[in-house]
Amino acid sequence: MNSKVENKNLSFLFLRVLVSEDYGAINKNQKKMEFMAKSISNILELNLDIYEGLEDIFRNKIFDSRSLSKREKYKSLKNYLKKYLSIPNALEILFNCQQIIGPLTNEALEENGKEVKIMQNIAMDDAKTDLEINGDNALNNLISNWSKYSYEASQVIKDSLGHELVKKMELSLKESKYPLNEELQKQCINSSLVLFHGRCTNGGKKSAGDGLELSVQCILEHIGKKLEDVPPHITGILEADHVIKKGGKFGNMLLISCKTTARERYKQAMVENRETLLKLKISRVVWFFRDCDLSFEQCRQLGLRGHIIYLPDHDIKYREFLDDHSTKKYVRPISTIRDSIEELFDPSFDY
Repeated sequence: MNSKVENKNLSFLFLRVLVSEDYGAINKNQKKMEFMAKSISNILELNLDIYEGLEDIFRNKIFDSRSLSKREKYKSLKNYLKKYLSIPNALEILFNCQQIIGPLTNEALEENGKEVKIMQNIAMDDAKTDLEINGDNALNNLISNWSKYSYEASQVIKDSLGHELVKKMELSLKESKYPLNEELQKQCINSSLVLFHGRCTNGGKKSAGDGLELSVQCILEHIGKKLEDVPPHITGILEADHVIKKGGKFGNMLLISCKTTARERYKQAMVENRETLLKLKISRVVWFFRDCDLSFEQCRQLGLRGHIIYLPDHDIKYREFLDDHSTKKYVRPISTIRDSIEELFDPSFDY
């Protein structure tokens, strides 16, 4: 054990590992939190040996799993917690993490998730208004502006939820079955607030991806295209977000791929080839990015496999790809999408 660790540090250390996937993410599961809190209370109430008590907790079937990986994660968590149990108030702090802080934090995170959806709806309304007023001139900045439509409001919501979380924890910690002194209560609250904001930020990565999909949806609907779910026979082979069909049952389709960065999907795309797409009646795979991090070679390889990338006219990457003879055929300025996307339905079209 690190001799520098004091009881004031324990709430942060405990809460950090209790939500970590590397340790089984116990505090993302209400039943596991409740079981641990009840078991710790029993140890304290009966004055049992704390080390044997912790062993008993992890022997319970609630921590059993068919997955060897999961069992190893629970074992790692047990060993991690065990090395700090000799520090004064360690078990009381762990009890309050499981009984009070964990559940209250999860409630705040759930509420934040609901509010993010509201912000996305607001962003969609603002984007549509922008398109109504400025027409196709608004297309160039719609993806980059999406976060501006919703970012500040979402930050205010997160801050307000944080303040509310602090109030609830202050009251609950004072009324705890195993109360901590005032200094430790402050440490618990500070630690939990830091981790709450961190988990909100991590959740925001998904929101960023969702926001990109919504902004692309807004663009395509603005030019009269209907987005449809990717058919089951394609999802088992290729990864994409939507399709646009043309020509009915015997027509062709475009696969729409929305990614915040390219590396998330580039390797999977390299498995594909032009013949595979054509057999599935897919004329092209059309890419949209929040930040395009493709190299020239990656862009060229995608293009050779039937992919097209739309970027804002003023985007540096667009200008670089356009100025290179090996990539210029595979990029399009988003300002031209109303007309240029039509030619992509023709599988014989050679750019």
